[in-house]
Amino acid sequence: MNIKILVAGPGTGKTTKFIELISQFKTPDNLLVISFTNTTVNQLRKDIKKGGIIIPEEKCTTLHRLALRIASPGKQYILTDKELGIVMNDAKRLDQEYEKICEKLNCKDFSQVIRQAINYAKTNPALVKERLGQIDLLLVDEFQDFNVLEQELILELAKIASETWVAGDDDQAIYDFKHANPQGIIDLHNTHPKIEHEGKCFRCPKSVIEKSLNLIRKNSNRVDKKWLPVGNEGFINAAQFKTKDKEVEGIISKIHEIKESSKDASIMILYPMSDALHTLPTKLLEEGINFTEFAKELRPFYELKHLLSLFLMNDPFLHLRLLLELDKSKAKQFYDVVEKIENMPTTLADLTLTFDSHKKLLELIKSKIDFLSEFDSQTIKNILDLPTYSLAKEVVKNAETAEQIIEQLNNYIEEQFELDDKGVNLMTIHKSKGLEADYVFIIGATEGVLPNVRPSLTIEGQRRLMFVALTRCKSGVFISTAFQWPKGEGLVHRVQKNKFKFNYRTQCWEGSTSSFLTEMDCEVKESFDQIINPQNN
Repeated sequence: MNIKILVAGPGTGKTTKFIELISQFKTPDNLLVISFTNTTVNQLRKDIKKGGIIIPEEKCTTLHRLALRIASPGKQYILTDKELGIVMNDAKRLDQEYEKICEKLNCKDFSQVIRQAINYAKTNPALVKERLGQIDLLLVDEFQDFNVLEQELILELAKIASETWVAGDDDQAIYDFKHANPQGIIDLHNTHPKIEHEGKCFRCPKSVIEKSLNLIRKNSNRVDKKWLPVGNEGFINAAQFKTKDKEVEGIISKIHEIKESSKDASIMILYPMSDALHTLPTKLLEEGINFTEFAKELRPFYELKHLLSLFLMNDPFLHLRLLLELDKSKAKQFYDVVEKIENMPTTLADLTLTFDSHKKLLELIKSKIDFLSEFDSQTIKNILDLPTYSLAKEVVKNAETAEQIIEQLNNYIEEQFELDDKGVNLMTIHKSKGLEADYVFIIGATEGVLPNVRPSLTIEGQRRLMFVALTRCKSGVFISTAFQWPKGEGLVHRVQKNKFKFNYRTQCWEGSTSSFLTEMDCEVKESFDQIINPQNN
């Protein structure tokens, strides 16, 4: 394998380096560009297009889409993360093999597809090469975000490519919950030729780089790389408010101040978990501050997709299961029926009859699908007119058939939001990966929330999460926390509960400022400092 490695910090122009290399080719036909998410792929394609090069979608893609082309899983349904959670939970509570349940429901998850693609690439190298075409150059971005299996597939692809460039940053590996493997890029860095890179950061200001390095250097297992400031001084402004209400007021006041000075300034408001938002979205609207929220309420879209798939009798047991909310007892009954079925039902009536020996389960199923029995174009209209599907109705307004509606629903579920580069954007820190803004607000910087060390979340991974949040900014960062969190916001179920104390007098959970602020050597005040001329920082 002819692999070269580029490990570089945020804002240092890894994509620019890619474009320089791609520009040496007269045609992109023999290129293959891979990144981790739809967001990073779309951004790569846009950046490459700015360099005067247009790469077809099939040549600049996610690894998951590429694995589907290699593995050819046929008509098996690929579970989304949300759906995967339902099926895995069934396997766990019923003490059944997850793979066996997938077989019963005729579905796969992407880990299974990746595994299948690896085996296929190992045993069919010539056929895979024919299927993908000649690969003179394989470019892989965000390598640190892939898990061990995904990285193995990439290395198999590198065997059939004339040359492979791998780029990324171990300090920005933030997908612990998806088993991202930052060690993979560290190992490549230690064993393969390096691509020369100056390491100059053209995004983050000097003060942010300094504080971010203070933080990330606390991690013991990382590549110590060049990351040099070339821009303005910038600032980090940190405050601990008494209550979440006061924190929201402080953020809104600061946004007004920024916009009064520079109306086209871009702002990102980042949070580690939705509880940290408190009333911020509502208050922004009350203050007349328009914003883009990088979050979708997808439940009605999934439900509508499963309903329509049921009527079409596409994998009916799978879509029926994904449509229902089942306790352990009903889940056991459901899979008992699926296990014993000999002939797949061909109508909804037959599907319902298969459960007639389980009264409670049958009642639940009928409550969900009985109205589909006379399904026709009018039924589709009636479903879309239900208040539950009002948002979905707008998304699928140009679709005429059930198949077209399902296709458009899938497109919406996968669709990525566009950053408003002159406005306010709300998103989780994870969704901010690969994006940048003039000003960044990081809210919820409370010990137990950020960092939030749990079985699947390590302290080093949480440092990387904070590092990514800090390094989205081009001018300055505001970090906020409140030591009183309202009782009714579900906080204790998603954080390190032992980091909080409950105050019975105020009926609030009380927590201290994140230890990351100490590690950064960042001064914390009781409110945000005023910025006299934010556009000049």
